[in-house]
Amino acid sequence: QALLRPEEQGRMWEGFHRKVNTTAKFFKERRYILQEFPQLVAEDTRHVVEFGCGNGSSVVPLLKGNPRARVTAVDFSPSAVSHTREAVRQSGLDPERCALFTCDLSRPGDKGGDGGGDNDRALARLHASQADAVLMMFMLSAVPPDLMQESIRHAFASLRPGGLVFFRDYGMYDLTQLRFDASQHVGAGQHGEVYTRGDGTLSYFFTMEDLCERFASEGFLALETDYVRVALYNRKKDFEMRRVFAHGVFQRPQE
Repeated sequence: QALLRPEEQGRMWEGFHRKVNTTAKFFKERRYILQEFPQLVAEDTRHVVEFGCGNGSSVVPLLKGNPRARVTAVDFSPSAVSHTREAVRQSGLDPERCALFTCDLSRPGDKGGDGGGDNDRALARLHASQADAVLMMFMLSAVPPDLMQESIRHAFASLRPGGLVFFRDYGMYDLTQLRFDASQHVGAGQHGEVYTRGDGTLSYFFTMEDLCERFASEGFLALETDYVRVALYNRKKDFEMRRVFAHGVFQRPQE
């Protein structure tokens, strides 16, 4: 299906970030990541890579919460990278602490990084970082299921031995999934389900079995894996929203 092609998804997400991502309502700092993943503010966490920076809603609280850390953040949407750069600037943070560039993490890239393409060079730059942590917040669900492993391989290559991946994404039977029409269901992954939104972007819903298998197959050790269930009450509509998120912490083994 055309919508599952990476180049088509890149076009759809660029359109999303050009329009929706420009609104103040869309930007909310994800301060909760510092509580959910306390290692992000540990003294020995000095370099964090974020896959899929979106509008900077994770980068900004991370830089604020860990003044010793620097961040390398990438997205395959140029507009997303631009919005994140502006969010860092408006927050009064030192731009030298945050390296930002576009990168398509669903592509394998040239192993030597000298293949001549901009994306190959971007991937080589990530792999050379040997970061303490990789942050993946609602990023992998936007990647076509058969290309997700490339992103996980890049996470492994971007970490130092012993480095950690902090993962949060949509879990199976989240309210968002239950609201999709049957016509929006476009396929299944190993154990999860993938849907397309009205704007053409993808949304994948993970089971724990699926998530653990994906990371284990690339050499990661699972330290934490669980569903996070959140009940939010909308007083205006008198409606309870039951959210289900997939949570994980994975480690590149010590060598």
